[in-house]
Amino acid sequence: MIGKEFRTKIEEATDSETTEESIDFDDENIDDFFDKVGLELNDNEKTRELAKELEGVFSDWLSSQAEKVKERIKNFGLSEQDGENLIKQIGNYLSEDIRAAMHGFDQFKTELRKIQDKLKDSPEIEASVEFVANMTKSQLLDLLIRKLKGEITEEEKYILMLLDVIKHRGQGGSYNLAFDDINFSLFNNKDLKVYSKYLSHELTHYGLNHAVEEAVQMRARGALDLKSNPGQTSVPFAFSGMLTAIDESAAHLAEGRTPDYNSYAEKVHPRIFQQFFEAMKEAIKNLDEKQKDQFFIEIYREAVGSWQEDMDWAGFSKIAVEFIQKIKNKNKK
Repeated sequence: MIGKEFRTKIEEATDSETTEESIDFDDENIDDFFDKVGLELNDNEKTRELAKELEGVFSDWLSSQAEKVKERIKNFGLSEQDGENLIKQIGNYLSEDIRAAMHGFDQFKTELRKIQDKLKDSPEIEASVEFVANMTKSQLLDLLIRKLKGEITEEEKYILMLLDVIKHRGQGGSYNLAFDDINFSLFNNKDLKVYSKYLSHELTHYGLNHAVEEAVQMRARGALDLKSNPGQTSVPFAFSGMLTAIDESAAHLAEGRTPDYNSYAEKVHPRIFQQFFEAMKEAIKNLDEKQKDQFFIEIYREAVGSWQEDMDWAGFSKIAVEFIQKIKNKNKK
């Protein structure tokens, strides 16, 4: 007869309502049974420890970024308390992301089976597929901890790239206009140094759209216009694209990265985006961070103010060209 204490551990480890009648203790399989339960108990305990460690790594990183966040938030006219609330929101999201990943752990393997036939045939991808198909929760958590610290191998980068495709499809960080929050994806091969750059990028979106709230309304109008007239590019949509070009240029400049213009083609013409980015990059090259943020706000606000309800295509083209030239001229002052 198994002792009550050990039975409780078995039930917790297997997450089932095990009874005496459901366990077959014949001589042929009892050793295998105890070995299996022992492994499950050990992995569950290790999973809890690693999940706690992972949250701790992110918590320490967020603490190290707190002053930076609060200082930049003030550049956009927000309070220090707004910065503290934002840090808390990011931390809560990451904690929930970890818990959700553990709760829906088998979903990784389900999604892998759906895309497996579409993946590129290479030794690295094959090894990554095999790892994900057989990985345990503790292996995943250990991998995420080490990648945040920048301690993963080249082979493990492929595994994380595969997890990224399965879960987030290349999204490192995001600012959600509708919910007014900043989120980060855990499931990529980026370390905390890169996350700090992501934070600079998303803080710019967050700050600009608080400082110039009219821009949010204009961009929403452009999106709705496209939805109402699918396949037809309207003047409001094109104007919204110009605002997107300014917003994204500012965010990429804060991050220190040149955009992939084509990846935004559904929102703004790549050539227009490139012209705004290059003009803004030149204009801020001698400014400090606070001056850059003030410049971004000024440009964004002026762009919104240039909208006219009766604007036609010729009017929009003229404004876009003149505005790019205006940005270039600011650098000459």
